[in-house]
Amino acid sequence: MKLENYEHSRSGQYVVALHSSASNSKQWRQLTIDMANQHEVLACELPDYPDSDYQRCFSNNGMSAVADPILKDIQKLGQPVHLVGHSFGGAVALKIALTQPNLIKSLTLYEPASFHIMNDDDDEDRNLFSDLKRIADTLSAETLAGRPDLGMKGFVDFWNGEGAWENLSRAAQCNLAKSAKLVASDFSCLFHETWKMKSLGCINIPTMMLVGMNSPAIAQQTAIRIAGHIDNARIEMLPNLGHMAPVFNPQCINPLIHQHIIQVEKTVHPDFLYQANAA
Repeated sequence: MKLENYEHSRSGQYVVALHSSASNSKQWRQLTIDMANQHEVLACELPDYPDSDYQRCFSNNGMSAVADPILKDIQKLGQPVHLVGHSFGGAVALKIALTQPNLIKSLTLYEPASFHIMNDDDDEDRNLFSDLKRIADTLSAETLAGRPDLGMKGFVDFWNGEGAWENLSRAAQCNLAKSAKLVASDFSCLFHETWKMKSLGCINIPTMMLVGMNSPAIAQQTAIRIAGHIDNARIEMLPNLGHMAPVFNPQCINPLIHQHIIQVEKTVHPDFLYQANAA
């Protein structure tokens, strides 16, 4: 769905929710229901995903290829939005916030996949990055070889635990295999991103970072590092939850998202003005 197609929200407040890689906007269906009485949740398909109205701008580098089409539609809403993102969608949300923070009223991120920051001088971080890069390289190679199911097996098992792929139905495996090429493109955008940790200082936005304590180490470490560099951020470590909690455990995640947005609404000054052309 294109955000520009929406008329003014009944509540006067929009929540733009961005899904994870190999997922779709339906992962936010329950959030839309949970917040219906107070906020208009706009869950859009990310560029190039099935049913998306957006195309990636490959003339742009890194995450801009995915973030810019959505950013343009957020501008057309004519008011700042509450931005929510999970994993790859979280990396898109973070890129939007870095590009035009004046468009964002609050930021809620569940383990944003901004993994390029882990390819630094820290040996532990680089090892974590290398492990994930191997998963991405295998995915790309198997997809090019006409074996997307083998590529997605490694991807699914990495994020959900060994054996997760085998526990899926054959239909679910086939559906995921169809997304292999797109997931490989997602990884390419993530790995070619260039913003530095010091850039996060420009995000003076109420930010909540959610982290599952059962998630892979790279997801946890990336989220914690990002939260530590955003002045107005708080972090919630969530026991017994993994990287895909927004999809599989929305009953645990959605109340936290809602609570954060409500709290921001209570503290924002009523004379807050949106400057559409602000830097």
